[in-house]
Amino acid sequence: RLRNRGNVMTTIKVRRAGREMKISISGHSGYAPSGQDIVCAGISTLGQTAAMMFAEMESAGDLELFTSEKSAGKLLLAIKAYKHTKAKAKGIYNFFCTGAKLIADNYPKNVIVTVEGGEKIEN
Repeated sequence: RLRNRGNVMTTIKVRRAGREMKISISGHSGYAPSGQDIVCAGISTLGQTAAMMFAEMESAGDLELFTSEKSAGKLLLAIKAYKHTKAKAKGIYNFFCTGAKLIADNYPKNVIVTVEGGEKIEN
């Protein structure tokens, strides 16, 4: 059974344009209290895994730009790949987007994914 405590929802915004990618996660899904919320745990795991994979690419010198901002209930990632590393960065981005879409499809009262710029999420 789907639950939502009020109008609380996790909002995920993604955008990819050429070699630039952005991922924004904010809010609490409201599926269960903080610390017990499987929906937030799933989204957090996806976001933190993507952040770690992009950070590893940056450490290897494979990204032109990588910023990661994390605070309570928010994660913002901005990535710009080099031409020769675009496919790898896009793979990480697509993995995140596919997972986020699956969670949003299964918990539509708790998560919304917005794709900015008209791009479609590839499954």
